[in-house]
Formats: sequence, C-alpha cells, structure tokens
Amino acid sequence: MFWWGKAILAVLGFYRGGPAGLVFGLVVGHMIDVGLRRWWLRRQQRGLSAEDRQRFFIGTFEFMGHLAKSKGRVEEVDIDFARRVMRRLGLGREHTEQAMQAFQQGKTAEFNREALLADLRARLSPGSPLALIFLETQIEAAYADGRIGDTDKALLADLCKAFRLSRLQYEQTRHLVRSRLARERRARRPGQPEAAMSRQQAREILGVAPDASASEIKKAYRRAMNQHHPDKLVAKGLPESMQRIATERVQQLQSAYEILSKRGDKKRSR
Repeated sequence: MFWWGKAILAVLGFYRGGPAGLVFGLVVGHMIDVGLRRWWLRRQQRGLSAEDRQRFFIGTFEFMGHLAKSKGRVEEVDIDFARRVMRRLGLGREHTEQAMQAFQQGKTAEFNREALLADLRARLSPGSPLALIFLETQIEAAYADGRIGDTDKALLADLCKAFRLSRLQYEQTRHLVRSRLARERRARRPGQPEAAMSRQQAREILGVAPDASASEIKKAYRRAMNQHHPDKLVAKGLPESMQRIATERVQQLQSAYEILSKRGDKKRSR
C-alpha cells in the first residue's frame, strides 16, 4: 500500500540524475513510505475518547432494546437478558441506570437505528475489533428467546453492513455465542456437570476447517487472540465496564485451541 514515495522519487531521480538518481530516489522514497505507514498505523489504532467510549456503551444497550422491540413485543426473556448482561459486566448503580435508560430508548418508535450505526462507525477505526464485541453482544441478545428469527437476522445484517463485517466474521461470532449459551444452559440444570466444548464447536469458534493442520489452527488462534485480547481492546477504546465480555471471549478461544491441539487433531497434520 505504501509505495508511492519510492515510485515517484525513483522516477524523478532517474530523470534528473540517471541510475545514481534512481538509487537516491528509492532510498528517500522508502524513508517517506515508512513514515507514512507509521502514521497510518497510529491512526488506525488510536483509542477512543471518553465521549466515544460512553457512546459505545450506551449504543450497545440502545441497539439491544431496539432488537427486542423489533420482534413486536418485548418479552420478559429480553429484559432478563439485558439485566443478566449488566450483572455479568459488574455494572455499578450509575452505569446500570444508564444501561436501562438506553435499553428503554432503543424500544421507542423514535429510535433511529441507522443514525446510531453510522455514528458508531464514524467513531471506530476501520476494522476495529470493537465492532465484533458489539456484534457478539447483539447476537447473544437475539438468542434471548432461544432462536434467531428473520427480524433478528435482518437487523444483524444491517449491523454487519454498517461496520463492514464479513459473513465469515458473523458466522464465527454466532458459533462462539451459541457454544457459550449451550454450555451455560447445561450448567444451570441442577446436578448437571459443566458441558464440555466439542471439537466441532472449537473449530467453529476459531473458524478453521475440519481438515485444518496444526499450523493452521495455531495461526487462526493467534490471529483471534491478537484481535480480542482485553488489554488491546481497552487500549483501543473498549469501555472498562465491558471488559468482561472480552475476557470471556479470550477464555473461549483458549479452550477451543486447547481442544484442537490435543493429539487427535495433531495426527492430521503429519
């Protein structure tokens, strides 16, 4: 991407000084390209301001309320889910009240979904992993009644389009949420042991094929960990009140990798 400096200065250098000018132009152009790349990376990885973090937090619960209302009538399971998320995040009284107000706002007829998504997209850097955190929370909200209906799918598709998330990213996140919810439901049953993650679920979470080699599995795991590590997400603007979601995601990624790294999967790579 960053080669314009070398190309332009090499041509000018050759035109003004022949082969020696060409070499000089390449060297100077390379230095300019390196500087541009560093500037671009800093711009892409900039953290969010306090105002942006607050908007991300409020927007999460606004969209959640809108998702619940879009089914026609907000059910008790939708409200219970919102409260469960707040407890899981360990929100204090002030943040809990803000989240509930945002949830109620999202349910109103005046709520503008397109404006919210456009606002959040403008605040996030292109490709920001915070968009996946937002998507994960909304997919989990859609599963509050046990299934993702057609209306849910349409709203989640709008979300992915607004944040420029691919179909693969959506499916991988959906599998991750579904796996976690299934194990949580089993754990809530009296006398039932904690459900273990299956190899199929682990492959879906890491987004690898059934015949993926050990090196491919490790590459997918490292890429996912690099994107979703809580410390990096907080540095990029994830509100600290939502850090537990990122921590849970990392734990799932680690569990998936441990399952696929066992002897049975390693044999295929030989």
